[in-house]
Amino acid sequence: MSEYISNRFYIFVKKIDMTTIIINDKTTDAKRMIEFLRTQRYAKIIDEKIPNTSLLKSMEEARLGKVTRTKNVADLLEKLKK
Repeated sequence: MSEYISNRFYIFVKKIDMTTIIINDKTTDAKRMIEFLRTQRYAKIIDEKIPNTSLLKSMEEARLGKVTRTKNVADLLEKLKK
């Protein structure tokens, strides 16, 4: 999970109106709350992973074509040593 800042947990209460609760799962109490809510029939939890800034930057660079190209593994290792 090191590539993600945190998970977002959305809890939807089944009725005409929905309530959204966003819980940062970094604390023990929050993790317990999430596990409790998973056992309840009236709550549906949707996990959403959020990439950290380093991963987002890498994804953007790849999208723009800023990648290292190599002929083979030996070439890759040589470029990584530089």
